[in-house]
Amino acid sequence: MSAPRPKPLPDVKAPDTAGFYEAAKRHSLVVQKCNNCGEMRFPPLPICSNCWSSDQDWAEIEPTGTVWSWVVYHRALEPSFADEIPYAVGRVKTTAGPTFTVRLNIPIEEIEIDMPVTATFKDVNDEVSLLEFSKA
Repeated sequence: MSAPRPKPLPDVKAPDTAGFYEAAKRHSLVVQKCNNCGEMRFPPLPICSNCWSSDQDWAEIEPTGTVWSWVVYHRALEPSFADEIPYAVGRVKTTAGPTFTVRLNIPIEEIEIDMPVTATFKDVNDEVSLLEFSKA
């Protein structure tokens, strides 16, 4: 019998997302903010989708929001997640505006549209903390 396959992890050093994962290690929720027009967004982009400026920084936002939609995974498309089935992934609209597609750390039978949630972070190792949302 072979050893269990490790779960895939994000590249926390990728130029476009390194700032997000650095903040996640501190359990802080950040989004990109355009220094030209003030537009906040996630996922990060090389230029602002509102004004096309490439002048942007990471801005900390309030770690709260509401569930906009969700799905329940009953089949592990990646074999290393088989022991976690079923689990929920949701679209969470943050209080600041940007929307995240993220794991919901909420019992499936309790998830509701417009449910208040708060950002939580799952420390995987010394380098990686993953964003999840839990009941507020």
